Order: sequence, then C-alpha cells, then structure tokens
Amino acid sequence: KQWYQRRVAITAGDTQSPIMNKPNVLWSQKSKTIKFVIDIVNAKEETLKIDLSDSKLNFTAEGQASIESTQTFSFELEFHKKVDPLKYKVQVKERSIKLVIAKANDCEGEWGRICPTKHRWLKFDVDSVELTDEETIAARKLADARTRLEAQHGPIPEEAKIQQLSDMLNVDDISKDLEAAEKRKKYRLRLCVDTTA
Repeated sequence: KQWYQRRVAITAGDTQSPIMNKPNVLWSQKSKTIKFVIDIVNAKEETLKIDLSDSKLNFTAEGQASIESTQTFSFELEFHKKVDPLKYKVQVKERSIKLVIAKANDCEGEWGRICPTKHRWLKFDVDSVELTDEETIAARKLADARTRLEAQHGPIPEEAKIQQLSDMLNVDDISKDLEAAEKRKKYRLRLCVDTTA
C-alpha cells in the first residue's frame, strides 16, 4: 500500500472559532491498520485538519449541517496502543470521510479496544466483520427462515432465538450450524468491539 502524510497543524489563537460538534464515527481494524468512517456530509476538503501522534488523533473538518448551512466537526481520540503517525491515508467522500491509520510495528495484531475512554459518538463498525463461508451460509438460512416465518405469522422480534425459529419452521438442519456460527461471530466481536463504547 502507498501511504502518504497529510498533516495540517490546527490553527491556534483563533478567537472567533465556531462551536465544534462531534460527528458520529465508526471504527474497525485489521492486523496492521485501524479504519475510521467519519459521518460528515459534503465535507470541505480544504477545511480538513488532522494532527496525529503515536498516541492521539485530533480531527477537524467542516461539513453540511443543513441545506443552507455548514458546521465545524471536531474530535480528539487517545489510542489504546501506539500507531505510526507518518503512515495514514484519508479519502473524502460525499457522505463521509474515511481515514486509515497504520498501527505501530510493535502493536500490530488485534486490539481489544480502540481507546481507553468511553465515547458515545464512537462505535465499532459491526458490518466490517467478515463472515466465513460457513457463517454466510448459516446467515442466509436464518434470513430465509425469518422470511418464511414472517409470511406465516407476521414480524419476528429481533431477540427471537435461533432454536425457536427452527422448531417453529420444522427445519432441523439449520439449528446446529446457525448456533455454532452465532457463537463464533459473538466471540470474534468480543475480541474487536470496543467494550467501553
């Protein structure tokens, strides 16, 4: 991968700075990188300011607040472990900003959490967890079971148990593999979800 440095010092001494709001941020990780998806619509690239050290990220950008107005968004994040402040890349999209940061060489691998402090605006991106082939098949079977059950009995509560679904549908073959896949996924999520968020 080609990394590039995009470091912009945050302006100091600005006595007329607007009130800054924290955007919603999703995070995910791979063994060597951390990825952030920052929820800012129509972000102005020229206002993007990133100050990154090996232990902390300061982020500021201006984006659309309503049809006729813009707003400044900002957040500060202390990392649970060290990152490489010289290796990151950023991509400004229409509805979000994607930021990928390399973990420090001696801190690679799965992190149990992204930061030591709880932040309401920071959430783990559950959709980033990749399913194995077996889990994908099980998920499809569960979706099919839900569709068939809802067609017969109406909406199903999200907390409905897998065993109850299979029993109600008389589909014995989906019970075991669904339960096993669910347990594996929950275990993997526990390894990577920030439990403090």
